Amino acid sequence: MKFAAIDIGSNSIKLVVVDAAASDSFAVLARKREIVRLGHETLLKGYLSREAIRRAAKCIRRLRSVAHARGAESIVAIATASVREANNSARFVEKMQKKTGVRVAVLSGTEEARLIGLAASQGCSNRGVRTLNIDIGGGSTEISVFRKGQPLTLLSMKLGAVGLTERFLSSDPPRLDQLDELRHKVRTELEIPARELRKHEWDAATGTSGTILAVNAALRLQSAGGNGAADQRKSIINLTDLTQLNAMLAVMNTTQRRSYAGLSIRRAEIIVAGAIVLEETMRALGIESLRTCDWSLREGVIIDQLRQWLPA
Repeated sequence: MKFAAIDIGSNSIKLVVVDAAASDSFAVLARKREIVRLGHETLLKGYLSREAIRRAAKCIRRLRSVAHARGAESIVAIATASVREANNSARFVEKMQKKTGVRVAVLSGTEEARLIGLAASQGCSNRGVRTLNIDIGGGSTEISVFRKGQPLTLLSMKLGAVGLTERFLSSDPPRLDQLDELRHKVRTELEIPARELRKHEWDAATGTSGTILAVNAALRLQSAGGNGAADQRKSIINLTDLTQLNAMLAVMNTTQRRSYAGLSIRRAEIIVAGAIVLEETMRALGIESLRTCDWSLREGVIIDQLRQWLPA
């Protein structure tokens, strides 16, 4: 069967269309991602503006058309931090149904962590290995530990690249005091989750999300000497390398970061906050390196739905 999932995030809205033979076997027919920045001001003010709702509806209509063109028989759409934190989230869901014909389910932070961890566990982990996954979104960060496709622990924190940038990093490049306040916030928010996670054990660590993939791409470009010939085989982020990269990105303005790290303008605006969350999370959990994974929430939704619909 052909099936599509739409992930309505705080920074971008993403689509994946698959052709599935079983719950653990599917081929990706299409992927599409648009930067909508739904979390812009939403995470600070606590509500979704009319303009944000309008942008989301236009994007989802386009993604629905792509899904239908690829023969998708059904579409499952989910929304994360920017919608769940908004006091008018019910109105958003109503408007999406009315304007696009797509029904949106708003995920809790724990459910988001479960679906992301499920994707990373199935798509990027060795079978039977206990794997910790870190996902840094625009409005929140999710951490999970999975083994054999089942969650051992699930955590969600209100630490996102979009929200933190808007709250703390008002100048470009950011001032030292802004960076210090940001790091203090991240470390404070990590204290309780880190204590909880230390009760568990894991054998490997992975990282998902646009922030982590962008960090990895920047590190590959840096290792290639900035000549544009990044080593595509490297998918490991080392804490030492990340710390050095963050120190350089923090003193650059958006245009310089975009050029230096090969980023889109939208990603360059939020990469400092996102990469600092990654650095502080790895440090708090004692993770010296992690492997990047390009499966995330969309794939988790696909796997979870197919488990319900089809035999393994």
